[in-house]
Amino acid sequence: MAAATEVARRQSRAERRWQKVEDALRCYKANVSPASWHPFQWREGRYVVLLMLIHVGMTLLATHGPVTGWPAAAVSGFLLFDTLAANTAIAFGRVPGINRLRSVILTMGAYLNVALAFAPVWVLHDADTTTGRAQRVVAAIYKAVSTLATNGPEGTGLLWWGKLTATLELLVGIYFLAIVIAIYASWAGSTARELPPEDQRRTQGEA
Repeated sequence: MAAATEVARRQSRAERRWQKVEDALRCYKANVSPASWHPFQWREGRYVVLLMLIHVGMTLLATHGPVTGWPAAAVSGFLLFDTLAANTAIAFGRVPGINRLRSVILTMGAYLNVALAFAPVWVLHDADTTTGRAQRVVAAIYKAVSTLATNGPEGTGLLWWGKLTATLELLVGIYFLAIVIAIYASWAGSTARELPPEDQRRTQGEA
């Protein structure tokens, strides 16, 4: 009896701790994330496109060398955290969406932003000054996208911190795909009350 009580107490503590994590994620999504600022409220598509432009700009800035490259990578790193935190809140914090198709498109845009966030680091890793900046940006974006898609970076000449970057990006890619799957799973369990009014009436008539 005492053992069962202790197990129940531990389970209750774990549930409370993880509920606090979910609450913190919802709070961040609603009040702290730049996506919650007034110009982007219910216009997350604008924010997703803006992040793409910022990441590409940071990647271009990284082609000028480490002095500007590492601060640029830090900016993209913060935006990476924001993207992951916001989408985690949506998937596991039960944050409602406006429309399913809209949510799918925004999620795919967010997935691309996650990949672009690693591009400045790949520019710094492949410090090839013999090619033009535009070519280096395109090469870094290609490497970032292919790594996030769990294909891994091409070539074998990775430095130790390049291997750490590739490992981190692979893990982030798997995690983000798990978020997407969680969203789709939650939609699969949707009920008639989430359907448009005309579909609800049709469903009730068939019943």
